[in-house]
Amino acid sequence: MRSRWARRLLAAAAVVILFSVAWLIFVARTYAAPIDSYQVVNDRTITVEVTGGRNVWCLITDVGETTAAVRISVECLDWLPWPGTALG
Repeated sequence: MRSRWARRLLAAAAVVILFSVAWLIFVARTYAAPIDSYQVVNDRTITVEVTGGRNVWCLITDVGETTAAVRISVECLDWLPWPGTALG
């Protein structure tokens, strides 16, 4: 009896994993986001502000630093399967 429930639980977990992978491949979109503002906190720290839409996850993808400038790239992952309002 336990093995039947274990198989059902394993099958349900496999369906959830396959759905999640398909969602990331076919629905979720990544795009470069413009940096809205920044603030210098001290000699070693800055804060960066990026505005994305609803249900968007943004992360820093690249940082380049020279003695005169800092270059930061930000990429956002859009989780919505349909068009949103693009309100930040």
